Amino acid sequence: MTSENFVIIGKIEEPINKEGVLKVKNFAPVSLWENLKRFYLKHKSGEYKPFEIEYTEFIGEKKLALKLKGIDTFEEALRLSSAHIFLPEKELPPLEEGEYYHFQLVGCEVYNEKNEYLGKVEYVQEGSFYPFLVLNNEVLIPFTEHFIVDVDLKAKKITVRNLL
Repeated sequence: MTSENFVIIGKIEEPINKEGVLKVKNFAPVSLWENLKRFYLKHKSGEYKPFEIEYTEFIGEKKLALKLKGIDTFEEALRLSSAHIFLPEKELPPLEEGEYYHFQLVGCEVYNEKNEYLGKVEYVQEGSFYPFLVLNNEVLIPFTEHFIVDVDLKAKKITVRNLL
């Protein structure tokens, strides 16, 4: 299964209780988690190990409580802390218009409305209220409707407002 392209959809933060419920930081649209039955964690060997979901409960849009089958104690859950959560790219559900997975934005070139090149998206950083595009020149751009004019994934181009 390592020949598939896996993408990060979240990160386990810490156990919430003695029954092994985990607090997870969500990197994907909330809709992804609604019917998700399993995901993968990457082992030190590089292999992806599947875990079945018993239930999820949202704690706002960015966090969720997650119970995994077979993880029933605080100690078992603690061993999963800080692990990134993966799904094969082909298993990602389609998104609504205007929604994007973080991995889709990485590598996009960013221009302002005057078509001036601002940089290339290195990664997407979660903020307290919204994500930021982090460009290769260390510029941060809030990924909100106020700043983003257009996202063209086929052209790998993002247009942002002229703010100065």
